[in-house]
Amino acid sequence: MWNYFAEPLDSTHLKEFWQSVLMDAEVMIKPHNSADLAVEYYNNDYKYDLTNSYKRLVKALETVGYRGEITLLLVCDEARHLCEISAADGSSIQEDCDMFRGEKVSTQSAAVWGNVPFSTFRALRRALRFLAEEGDPVPRVFGLFTDTSSRLTNS
Repeated sequence: MWNYFAEPLDSTHLKEFWQSVLMDAEVMIKPHNSADLAVEYYNNDYKYDLTNSYKRLVKALETVGYRGEITLLLVCDEARHLCEISAADGSSIQEDCDMFRGEKVSTQSAAVWGNVPFSTFRALRRALRFLAEEGDPVPRVFGLFTDTSSRLTNS
């Protein structure tokens, strides 16, 4: 799987795969583009969609030889970037405007319009937590987020 997802010999397939993932995610998210619609989806359809997606993943992995219980490991190196971009629109989050970091929100921020910015890191962490609360069976996913300020060549 490492050769397919991380370092394939032909990167064309990898680019096509991730483009299709992004397009599918956009199609799935678009009908739930407000807080009320998102809450309604989570309360009504999320568990069903999660269970079906997980079963399809397990079946797909079985076709390439993986059997039994599956634990997925989501590893993000240089994860600081995930804390600096908005999960909603990919824009940069200003330190003085991120309510979830416990800092004061300026009156000019998007929060005034009801669109509170939150980081991609927070969205991923929340998604991992929601996975543990739903599904039948509950998907086994472990997230590892790392970031280093120094390079190995600095030592």
